[in-house]
Amino acid sequence: MLFTAYSIFLARILQQDDYGTVMYAISVATALGPICLLGFDRTTTKFAAIYYAEQQLSHLRGLLVWARRTGLIFSGALLLLTGSLFLLGVLKFSDSKHQAVLLALCILPFWAWVLLNREFQRGMKLLVPAMFGFQVLRPVLALAFTALVYWAGAVNSVTALAGLGGALLVAIIVDTRRIKHMLGPAAGQRVYESEKWFHTAKPLLFSMLMYTIVTRADMLMVGSLLGMEEAARYSVASRLASFPDFILDAIRIVMAPVIAESFHRQEMSSMQQRVTKASLMVFLAIVPFAVAFIGLPRFFLGFFGPAYQSANVILIYLIAGQCVNACCGTVGVLMTMTNLQRQHARIVTVSALLMLALGYVLIKTIGAEGAALATAVTMSLANIWMVIVVKKELGLTSYVKISRTAIWRPRQSGVDVRSKHLV
Repeated sequence: MLFTAYSIFLARILQQDDYGTVMYAISVATALGPICLLGFDRTTTKFAAIYYAEQQLSHLRGLLVWARRTGLIFSGALLLLTGSLFLLGVLKFSDSKHQAVLLALCILPFWAWVLLNREFQRGMKLLVPAMFGFQVLRPVLALAFTALVYWAGAVNSVTALAGLGGALLVAIIVDTRRIKHMLGPAAGQRVYESEKWFHTAKPLLFSMLMYTIVTRADMLMVGSLLGMEEAARYSVASRLASFPDFILDAIRIVMAPVIAESFHRQEMSSMQQRVTKASLMVFLAIVPFAVAFIGLPRFFLGFFGPAYQSANVILIYLIAGQCVNACCGTVGVLMTMTNLQRQHARIVTVSALLMLALGYVLIKTIGAEGAALATAVTMSLANIWMVIVVKKELGLTSYVKISRTAIWRPRQSGVDVRSKHLV
């Protein structure tokens, strides 16, 4: 919600191509941030929940240090490699897409660190602090810094992203101090279970890479194939379609460590009950926004400026995909926080390949609207597939089910069944 306000502010003060450059750069950072962590974002959530429940603080310290080093090394390497390509003339500073990529990589280490802090706090069940840095400090301070630059009369894509980088740095400092206080002295004993972590992280990394293609390729393909102005138009519709994400993120932040801990203890009945409530909350969070945005798309797009009202069809397609996602419940979290990482990787791999093929064809055929249609179709099929796998392998019902007697009621068969994937 706050990031949407920040996006509206940028759309109002920047030229359309500058706004497209900023949003394209943010999409690159969003895509590469989890990848630079090599799957350790989700791995951190899973193991932090287990270690914290058993009060193994030395394991927590080791996990955090290992994950931070991983993120900094790989994000720094990407920045150095891209900088070298600019110096060699392979990439051009005059090309807006190349410039956006360089700017994104400059803030990438900060982005990855903030993500890791969020996931680590999720595992420790510091739910409000986990959301505060990424969901509150980041957009609020980015807006404030950008407003100062705008007041000084020097706002453009570069200064806007510099303001975002400053906001990320502040969020890192706040979150790191809180985590340090929870774990005790920084020089405390550390235990590294690197082999176990990497065994879990490998399929999660591959899933994250493929999931990034499914969820981010649309924006990147529009920018690459159609230019920054079309990227700006698509970004506005995408931002509105993801407006309820602050609610969904809150639910996922709560559910991820709970599922990991329940699965570790083989408490399948308890897990089903919590999944039931979470899935209903996801569904109810999406429905009001879906009705409003589908009914009055031009009205809501008008907040970004009259030039963006033509993105109404894009918004409708994306919201339709969100509705299917909501009906499937917290199925993605269920797969990644249990022992279904490899099945999850298989599903998102097929979805990613479908997204690239279908997206390219539809963008070439009907423009930016084609990217939205490809995204909606691909994400819907992926979520339905995951629902089927979770029901078959875990005996859990994740989707929203409406009946006369209750808004949502899970099937009772299989609730108390032990999963064949339990360890």
